[in-house]
Amino acid sequence: MATIVTRAGKGSPLTNTEVDANFTNLNDDKLEDITGESIKDLSDVNSGMTPTDGQLLTWDNANTRWSAADAPVSLPDQTGNSGKYLTTDGTTASWASVTTNRYETITVSANRTLDANAEYFAGSGTTINDGVTLTIPDSTLLDIKLYQVGKAL
Repeated sequence: MATIVTRAGKGSPLTNTEVDANFTNLNDDKLEDITGESIKDLSDVNSGMTPTDGQLLTWDNANTRWSAADAPVSLPDQTGNSGKYLTTDGTTASWASVTTNRYETITVSANRTLDANAEYFAGSGTTINDGVTLTIPDSTLLDIKLYQVGKAL
């Protein structure tokens, strides 16, 4: 780091020699070309790291330095998944087909609890059999079209 003498630090105006020395110190400490430098030579970089392909530089707050780490996210293979959307079960990312008909025809034939924080769309032809309990958590978005014989309600 360059040593700079300031007027505030000195308490009086700088001499020409002090001003010149400030410029010389700045010039001597500047980084002109880093093409021959290793990332490990830069300030706050963990010099003991041995990065590999696919890793990235990440801040290590506990040790107040930069370190190499594996990329935190990767996408599943995109081959053959044109037009699909990315979804997750909370652990694994995967591709899913986009439903073109918003309202699906389903039959609920056993007691079932819908997943919280999900969306469900039930359309014409959807049946909840007699004696079946369908539990809907508070945080579930439910969009149902109700039908009676021959007409929508």
